[in-house]
Amino acid sequence: MFGLGIAACVSIGASEAMAASAVKAIMKAWKADANVALTMSNGASDYNDAEMRRILEGFITDAQGIGARIASPSGADIKHRFAQFAADAQAASAVIGKKPQARAALLQVVNDCKACHDVYAN
Repeated sequence: MFGLGIAACVSIGASEAMAASAVKAIMKAWKADANVALTMSNGASDYNDAEMRRILEGFITDAQGIGARIASPSGADIKHRFAQFAADAQAASAVIGKKPQARAALLQVVNDCKACHDVYAN
């Protein structure tokens, strides 16, 4: 899984298994939150600015935290991907009240996930 692929790049003072487990849990939460955000943005459920903000801020905080723990030079690509994910989530957060722009920005965040998983997931 993705968490196992980046475990060697993450240095948090715990065993690699614990690091991979923590990242895997974050990714699972991101997937659930992304589904909620997509459902709101495509009109399948009521759009809620506060909930969208909570989701995007969670993405930003988590991605910055993971990126900050990547110490190995061999982890430069994955570190960059987490930084881009956080930046794109920040951009989406800036247009929350503007549904068409928010949907487009959210789709970029989701595409960041897919692009990274295309490279690093098993």
